[in-house]
Amino acid sequence: MGIYIIADEIQSGLGRTGKMFACEHFGIQPDMIILSKSLGAGLPIGAVIADADKFPDLEPGMHSGSMHCSPLSCAAALANLPLLEKHCFSSLKRGKYALSRFEEMKTKFPDIISDVRGKGLFIGIEFFETLERDKIRKITRTVYKKRGLLLAPCGEKTIRFCPPININLTDLGEALYIFELALKSL
Repeated sequence: MGIYIIADEIQSGLGRTGKMFACEHFGIQPDMIILSKSLGAGLPIGAVIADADKFPDLEPGMHSGSMHCSPLSCAAALANLPLLEKHCFSSLKRGKYALSRFEEMKTKFPDIISDVRGKGLFIGIEFFETLERDKIRKITRTVYKKRGLLLAPCGEKTIRFCPPININLTDLGEALYIFELALKSL
């Protein structure tokens, strides 16, 4: 039986990192992949991809939930998959551009940003421990209230930057500009 490798690709999968699955960046071939969120284009759906030879007893419907088997969600997922595949490569290119812009901001604001990391459009901007948590919250509130850019805090000192994978360069540039303005306001 052994130990199985399970890749939780709920947030990072389906093109977000510039490859269909984030585990591909690292040469990992998991025994099972868990998907959700972007699969349904905003509708509730999840999926498990598993090697049938390794999991012969795993059958459809073995795991149930309160929102499973929705025909609308399934139709949305089937229609969405070709779009996700189409935008997968552009996610990688746009992510490289965004990472380079965040690195520039790290240089401009050396006392604020301690690290920038990510793959594709799955990016984390980490702030120094000395930056008060309220200031990090201020960044997320300011850019949303004043400019409509939704950012998600991640842990104590990091903000996630995860725009839609089909974002165009103009909108991506605007989002990065808004983020930089928020840094200037600190």
